[in-house]
Amino acid sequence: MDPLLKQTQKDVAKHYARKIDLAGLAELHAIEGKITRHYANGTLSAEDFGKLDVKVMEEIARLDELHNLYT
Repeated sequence: MDPLLKQTQKDVAKHYARKIDLAGLAELHAIEGKITRHYANGTLSAEDFGKLDVKVMEEIARLDELHNLYT
């Protein structure tokens, strides 16, 4: 694999991992679409896509649960 592509994939994965940690519920839904597009374009590896997708789903579930507790 091209070293530049591999570094790009790593940088994209780190970028979205940080964004997921800071995102609110609406932002998480948008991030989910963005990581899917990066994966489809080849700028995110399959392994990192899977990890980030799971992380997004866990955060959405956590925030939904908190929302339901306080409403």
